[in-house]
Amino acid sequence: MVERSIRFRSFRDVECFVREVDMVPYRVELCSNQEESFVFRASSVIGICSMDLSRPVLMRADTDDAGRVQRDFAPYLE
Repeated sequence: MVERSIRFRSFRDVECFVREVDMVPYRVELCSNQEESFVFRASSVIGICSMDLSRPVLMRADTDDAGRVQRDFAPYLE
């Protein structure tokens, strides 16, 4: 499991991120905060838009390939 902090700067970022999530061969989840009070699949535009996007979001990728996660999601990483 690879965890990274990400940030969305616009709705366009959210749209592009969801497209990227749909193309990777591993499961990706987002958590609203470190306490994991709100966890959902990262392919949900509605879920992402329901979060406070002014703050970083915790992304969890179900893979051990940290380099691939770095390449796949570089524009969104904090």
